[in-house]
Amino acid sequence: MAESRNILIADDNEEARQLFCDIIKLLGFTPKAVSSGVAALQQLKVTPFDMVILDMRMPDLNGLDTFKAIRQFDSSVPVVLTTGFGMDKGVQEALSQGALLCLEKPFNVARTMKTIREIVEKESPKK
Repeated sequence: MAESRNILIADDNEEARQLFCDIIKLLGFTPKAVSSGVAALQQLKVTPFDMVILDMRMPDLNGLDTFKAIRQFDSSVPVVLTTGFGMDKGVQEALSQGALLCLEKPFNVARTMKTIREIVEKESPKK
């Protein structure tokens, strides 16, 4: 069951990507990590994901613009935002447009694991 759950991580920080990959693997899910919003959109166009973890500040395409582009072709995939810069206007706008929540960096690993598990099981149930 859990092995088929695919989670996309888009974060330009290598340490954050690796931490999320480790957490997702511990949960029994399959991570796919990319370093940009553009790469995330490319992955989403060819692979179905059960969840997207999206950093709000990336150099090529920021999190808000990436989120809006995701919603144009997939309105159902659960999206969780991440930021190390607090709940700014971009985060608030993405949340108002359907992002589920924002995890602030640095993360509490146990709480992050619980949150990811709950979202995948609730928002993306397998048929």
